[in-house]
Amino acid sequence: RRNGNTEIYARNLDTNEERRIDSPPGGFDLKPAVAGGIIVWQACTSLGICDIWAHDWASRTSRAITSTPSGDERFADIDDGRVVYDGLRDGDRDIYLFDLRTGEELRLELPGEQIYPNISGDFVAFEELAGEGYHIRLWHLPSGAVFDVTGSEGYQFLNDIDGNRIVYTDDRNGHLDIYMFEFELTLPPASVVDCASAAETEPLVDVVFRRTTGRPNEYSVPFSAAAGPGLVCVENPAEGAPRVTSATLTLNQASLLLPGDLKDEEENILPAIELRPTLQASNLLEARMAGKPGSALRVRVYALEAASPTALPKASPIRADSTSPGIAAHSGTALRPRAVMSLGAASEVAVAGLVDETNGVRRPQEEKRPAASALVPMPGYGCSQSGPGALAPAALIAALLALLVRPSRCLARTPRRRSIF
Repeated sequence: RRNGNTEIYARNLDTNEERRIDSPPGGFDLKPAVAGGIIVWQACTSLGICDIWAHDWASRTSRAITSTPSGDERFADIDDGRVVYDGLRDGDRDIYLFDLRTGEELRLELPGEQIYPNISGDFVAFEELAGEGYHIRLWHLPSGAVFDVTGSEGYQFLNDIDGNRIVYTDDRNGHLDIYMFEFELTLPPASVVDCASAAETEPLVDVVFRRTTGRPNEYSVPFSAAAGPGLVCVENPAEGAPRVTSATLTLNQASLLLPGDLKDEEENILPAIELRPTLQASNLLEARMAGKPGSALRVRVYALEAASPTALPKASPIRADSTSPGIAAHSGTALRPRAVMSLGAASEVAVAGLVDETNGVRRPQEEKRPAASALVPMPGYGCSQSGPGALAPAALIAALLALLVRPSRCLARTPRRRSIF
């Protein structure tokens, strides 16, 4: 606030250049975030209605990301050209994502109120009002899947995310602590329905059977699989080879393909054939190739039912009393997962905990908390609380005086609804 208005300023740490960021006149600007030379923030009118704006440092241009006269968007974050924010448009707040490259806006439509999104890579962490307080959830962008990060114990808010680590404030112990949750997401194999959908999935077998000269060529390919329905995709010809006019395929001594199956009713060679055998735990695929020398078939084998996904913890919890929150996939009415996923409840630890990595071995160290007299927040940023860690009287007076000069948002221990300012 330099000219009577709350405005956004940015500084280039390499050149020390400072710049006031242009925005709509007559209002006030709050909550900036920056990534990759793009600055985003909320620009609010005098009536307290806000839109999200973005400024490109290189081109010195600003533009509105949202412009919804009947809506209200706040708390923007950005990573790799994708901007997330919460918006009030249909009675409650939802999480939105805007892609600066494509101009496309996505909405995560879930029941209730979702606020304060933060983005890192393909993940968006946000807070959702559940019952009497807020809890942390995670949105996986490629799939649309949403996971619970924290359980029902206590309330969690003030989240941030970087890579596969989420940090947040938690009052489960009767006062505010900082926690970190480390996760690992394991995607199952893509669902295979037919040969077209199998193109992006690794097959159990991918082999080219080629005809040479002389007597018919015979091939045997053993492989293992989960017992159940399978899919065999035959391409004729294999890339760069002449078409096969005579071939036989068998699986576990049962006939799959006869020479007459290579042609349609008008005697035209079929370029692709789908077969649906039953797979066993141990299988043997056999081929007998005749016809024109140099001709070749490509044969791929898939399991139609993918195995259940697994997710392993990245590390053991550091605190002995830390919990592994329950993980429950939940999809909204607008975005649904394309595949079942598992979010590993890996490590949820108090930030005060340390890890000893001597000789490459991760060992939890005893958590050490500073004495209460050392817990003195910087003036203007602290919130008083009872119990261990309460402010000393002198520090409390100083903090209260600072708050009168520079208000800051303090969080109640069990908030029902939170202020959006």
